[in-house]
Amino acid sequence: MQQHQSQEIIERRRKILEAAERVFKRSGIEGASIRKIAREAGVTTGAIYPYFDGKEEIYAELLSESLGRLYLQVAEAAGRVADGVGALQAAAAAFYDYYAKRIFEFELGFHLFAGVKRSSLGKNRDRKLNSKLIRILDVLAVCIKRAAPHLSDSAVSSERNSLFAALSGILTLVHTGRTKVIGTTGQKLLEHHINSLAIRLGQ
Repeated sequence: MQQHQSQEIIERRRKILEAAERVFKRSGIEGASIRKIAREAGVTTGAIYPYFDGKEEIYAELLSESLGRLYLQVAEAAGRVADGVGALQAAAAAFYDYYAKRIFEFELGFHLFAGVKRSSLGKNRDRKLNSKLIRILDVLAVCIKRAAPHLSDSAVSSERNSLFAALSGILTLVHTGRTKVIGTTGQKLLEHHINSLAIRLGQ
């Protein structure tokens, strides 16, 4: 009986999350409301509150799930290659490919990083989401360290942050159509950046 109830709770939460994703895509985070999400899910607003205390918690859950999937893709890609630079190339490509194919998840993630109503998430949720992002970036850091064992921890951290900034910028260009304007592709920009990074690392 308890197992049946647990499965029912999981299914209800999933239904609400899927409805919220559709509403967020149509209306944006700011334009969304619990009332709109409830209507999309075919339930009353009162049926949502036992599972989520507001749209901010729903947003945080969607982002948390997205970051979890991204981590698995990046970590698995890095783990398939023994060579340090090769692992770094694979991990960076996996990060790029994930968000290049999922514009909503990219926008979802960078809504938080841009600081739009960030305080409404609360310090605890914000901390948990940031820790999930750092876990992904730490995969890149491990690859950098494998490629250049001589680097200090602070240098590795700087290279990791630079790569994250490059990936974010490239993906922004891709999703806004700016790569076509400047006559290139996201893949070419990423390849150039990784090749430059490999040279800088002494490979």
